[in-house]
Amino acid sequence: MWIKKLKNKKIQFVVLGLILAFAAMLLTACLSISVEVEQYTNERFSREQNADLFLYATKGTEEYLASKLKDYDEDATLETIPGYVIDTMDLYHGKNLVSDYITPLFSLVLRDYHTMPYQMDLTDSSYDSDEMITGPKQGEVWVQKIIADQHSIKLGDTFEVKGTDFSFTVSGIVNDNTKAVSISTGAFVYYNPEDSTLFSSQKPFSFISITSQKDTTELTEWVEEQYTNDYYAMLYSTLTDLKNSANLMTSLVAKIGSLSAGFMFLITIVIILFFIRNTILNEYGTIGTYKSVGFSTTEIMGFYMKAYLLVGIISIIIGALLGLPVSIFIGNIVMEYMGTFHLSTATIPRLCFVILFTILLLILSIYLALKRIQKISPVDAFHVGTTSSKSKLKKSLIKGAHTSLSMAINDMWKYRNRSVLVILVVTFSLYIGTMLINMTHVFDHMENNATAWVALPACDAFLSKPNSSIPDDLLSYVENSPYVESYITGTGLFYSDLRISSADPLVDLEYANIMSYNTYDSSLTNIVYAQGRPPKNDSEVAFDYKTLQESNYTIGDTITLSLGAESKTYLITGIFHSMMSPSVAFVNDALATYPKESYDTTIGVNLKHTSDKAAFEADFRKQFPTYRYGTLKDIVDNIKQSIMSIMIPITMIIIGIFCCFTLLNIINLILMNQSEQKRNFGIMKAFGFTNSYIIRRNVYRIAILSAIGASLALLLNHIVNAKIFCAVLTVDAYQTNWWLTGTYYGIALTVIVLVTLLLSRSIRRISPKELME
Repeated sequence: MWIKKLKNKKIQFVVLGLILAFAAMLLTACLSISVEVEQYTNERFSREQNADLFLYATKGTEEYLASKLKDYDEDATLETIPGYVIDTMDLYHGKNLVSDYITPLFSLVLRDYHTMPYQMDLTDSSYDSDEMITGPKQGEVWVQKIIADQHSIKLGDTFEVKGTDFSFTVSGIVNDNTKAVSISTGAFVYYNPEDSTLFSSQKPFSFISITSQKDTTELTEWVEEQYTNDYYAMLYSTLTDLKNSANLMTSLVAKIGSLSAGFMFLITIVIILFFIRNTILNEYGTIGTYKSVGFSTTEIMGFYMKAYLLVGIISIIIGALLGLPVSIFIGNIVMEYMGTFHLSTATIPRLCFVILFTILLLILSIYLALKRIQKISPVDAFHVGTTSSKSKLKKSLIKGAHTSLSMAINDMWKYRNRSVLVILVVTFSLYIGTMLINMTHVFDHMENNATAWVALPACDAFLSKPNSSIPDDLLSYVENSPYVESYITGTGLFYSDLRISSADPLVDLEYANIMSYNTYDSSLTNIVYAQGRPPKNDSEVAFDYKTLQESNYTIGDTITLSLGAESKTYLITGIFHSMMSPSVAFVNDALATYPKESYDTTIGVNLKHTSDKAAFEADFRKQFPTYRYGTLKDIVDNIKQSIMSIMIPITMIIIGIFCCFTLLNIINLILMNQSEQKRNFGIMKAFGFTNSYIIRRNVYRIAILSAIGASLALLLNHIVNAKIFCAVLTVDAYQTNWWLTGTYYGIALTVIVLVTLLLSRSIRRISPKELME
């Protein structure tokens, strides 16, 4: 009996099976990625293969700390690799200044990459396969893969030191744990020890790695307590910091995907419940007949249960198994700069969980839906079958309707449960797509809203002289330039010798980014504060949102800060969003006792006409060939590169899955409607209604319901998405791109209408003769 039911509605069961398969596939892929990436990063960033703390320290700090370390932890070890800070070095890759790629930029000696204090893999090299490779040869450099990919650096390319005869050949590309994602600080150019003299004009530094059995936080605090004015770390990273940075986007992708898959499966269950309910309603007479000839309620429920479970179990198993290659594909994208993603035995429990959980949920849902069969008696079934179903007795919304549009509106009201289902599916799918598309666009165009990401002024250009305060000739040039409308002076986010701290342990300002400008006038900077306002004098300060989020401070409070050896009380006037946390904002006067090269280093220029950017840049470079010209795009490009390499393919995959999910549900509902309305369509034709009229009625109904769903998706996007984005990334940067969103909605609604038209063509084959069946 159940096999016959499968055959009678085979198309709808196939569509239902595909819907379940898509849900199981996405859920398996996201859960698999989350566990596998976590396991892989735990291995790659394990304490067995990496040191616990990495310090980018001043020369001599290694000896100073080594003399004290054994007293703190007799089992601790300290290793040092010499290098140089090459931010100011005229090292060029073609026409591009290498230090423009990422600041700060370091050169680091590499003797043997197998013995580094962090895991490093040589992913590509220009050497013979049987050659024993430990590091770059003299005259060669190795480059981190993430930097090479972002800036089109290839094996055999040349790095030239401008003004000299020195050059280096790129002979190796490496993945290393210090640069697994672009948002991690700094970058290394690895060189041979014999080439150290070529960097001797640059500021030396010591890359110190410490391994200890102590807690990493405790170790870091001890190290910071030992610092002096001469011996300290300019930057530092703990192993945990590196691991968290590597997992940031992966975790975001896994959360979004898992949440989406969970909602998708719940909607699928709702659809199945609706499908079963409709089936029971349409087969009242058949069920009554079964009971009248002696079949028990349990036996009748078994007919339906077997059909739905067979389709459901097969679909869930196939979908879950298909989720494995999908997870491998996505995993290789998100793990590109950490290693080769692969599945392990850890995936098997997740796979079994998805299959068993979804099957059990499916069984429970089907059982609850079929329980209504218990209430059906042969008498009730005969009555409903010979008069009218409940849905047919509902009153029309529009009295005297006769046009296809008005009849479509009546159909929406008459079958409102089905209408709600269409709206729910379209709303959810378009909402997820809207969120992903706009998130990707926001990441890809960070420079257009950089003030929200890093709280830097939205100036057209930033001018500076390397390793110097603003020179008089540069200031005079800006003041007299015919291109310049206005300017500000100071510096943006930077890691300098100027250290800042707070006595309150809840306000962690170690290695804080310090912003300092002569003015924060919003007409010049375009910086919008989340709360309050920017500082206006040397007794005021502002903080990024994350720094104060867990503290006891807020706007209007006073806080005592130590800058260098001096302590002073400041009024907190504002809170701003920034992904570069911790960040502190002062006016230039607050730092006036310090050398200007520590804070007054950059001129932010606003041009009279944005179309003059190219001409102004050409004029500046001609006048000051050794000075630096930068833009906000230069600053954020390095942040967004690895984010975009993950977000674009992931977005396309999830949107593709949801588009298929939406279409399958629309197809399922249309087929269900046409199967149930087949007799009615025959009656309509007998009364003279044309095929075109009936098809228009169907199309109008689906189009209107889809439009309502699209409107609700837009409303949810407007109300919810910016808050979710800000809560996850602590950056108020979410924006809706109406052109992309409108295009996406236009394509989606057009495809839905076309599919409805295509499926409605079968109405042409219905004839009034079917009234006699």
